[in-house]
Amino acid sequence: MPTPGRMWRHVIISTYGSWLQGDARGFRTRNHKIHSSGDYRTPPPPDEHEGLRIYQQTRDHERIVLPVELKSIVGEAIRVKLQKLGYRLNAISVAPTHSHWLAELPCEKNEAWDVVGQGKSAASLAVRKQLPGGIWAGKGRMIGLPTRTRMLSAYRYILEQDDSWIWSVAMDGEPQ
Repeated sequence: MPTPGRMWRHVIISTYGSWLQGDARGFRTRNHKIHSSGDYRTPPPPDEHEGLRIYQQTRDHERIVLPVELKSIVGEAIRVKLQKLGYRLNAISVAPTHSHWLAELPCEKNEAWDVVGQGKSAASLAVRKQLPGGIWAGKGRMIGLPTRTRMLSAYRYILEQDDSWIWSVAMDGEPQ
């Protein structure tokens, strides 16, 4: 049961330059001004938005890929920051190009994004000697989990991430 004024959310954030407009895995721009017909599970046709993809590839994007030795530092920084702010976490995974969190955050979406931003900042600061500047792309994605079933589904999904550093607490009825 969430704390009053809060709800469980699945947060997904990507590293800078890891998923650009025109990506062959599918993409959506803010407010869906441009979007592909597919997604990472069912990619769009290869020629869809090919011009945009070529344009993005010619630009000088510094793509951030987290090395193995930094994943735990990034994950721990996020966990410590959110817990210091008084938010509960059930799971975090940190992969080379993205991170998933199962966190109890404010119901008000802008307040929840502020908390996510503080976690992202803490992670960037923790690895600033190795990766100067910010490491995260824009906002990311946040999915509300109104039922325990959806929360457990997100929990399992986060724990199954390949090539990731994973932290979790056991949930009732779930192995850790």
